[in-house]
Amino acid sequence: MGTKMTLHRYSPVTKDWEETLLFVDQNFLDTYGKVNPTIPTGHTYEINKGLLKVYLNGKRLNEGISYNEVDDQHIQLLLGADESGNPLNLKIGDQIFIEVYKNQYCSRGQATVSGTEFYELKKEITDARRFKDGDEPSRTLDERLDEIQRQLEVVYGGTAEVDIAYEHNSRDQITREIITGDYSLVREFTYYEDEDPHIKGEMKTETIYYTDSSGSLLNKVTKGYSYDPATRRLLRTSVRVDT
Repeated sequence: MGTKMTLHRYSPVTKDWEETLLFVDQNFLDTYGKVNPTIPTGHTYEINKGLLKVYLNGKRLNEGISYNEVDDQHIQLLLGADESGNPLNLKIGDQIFIEVYKNQYCSRGQATVSGTEFYELKKEITDARRFKDGDEPSRTLDERLDEIQRQLEVVYGGTAEVDIAYEHNSRDQITREIITGDYSLVREFTYYEDEDPHIKGEMKTETIYYTDSSGSLLNKVTKGYSYDPATRRLLRTSVRVDT
């Protein structure tokens, strides 16, 4: 017969996962494609820790077989092929459901912090310790801040007088910044247009022209900006210096 008992839980109950539901429509297909698309998970996760559950139309997908973890915010669906070898495609009306689990909770009294939150904090600090993607990060954040301060003292030390003029496009976005006076440089900006409607209006490139007192070009720095088309979040910045 056994013994029946009622279990009461008095400590806080914390949901240790986040959910993302993606509906496949024409906009989705235009953005991500229909064959083995790379899609956002909607929440940051630690890769290679088995922290995702992915479902396509209610069927759970297996990591490494039906999808791959790309980075800490994206996965690539692996839809396979039919009996004739033709690749399977996503179709309008399909639904993708993703559960993003937080890694290992650490609790002390009423406070609860997940390993994933520690991971996000560590990643943010590491990113702050480097100037560009691919750079070797400074040993500490304090060292990086000291470096920035030294550069500011070199650029802005002493007394300087400058005049800044702006040019705008029809959407009132700044397209040109002209600095004259004790410092002389020009910054030009371009923006995404109809070639990428999902991020239209976001800054595409920034070009900085450094000149000497006679107006001769010393060097040119060109920055390119890439965004997530779903969230419009800035993903990376490329920098090229021409001297």
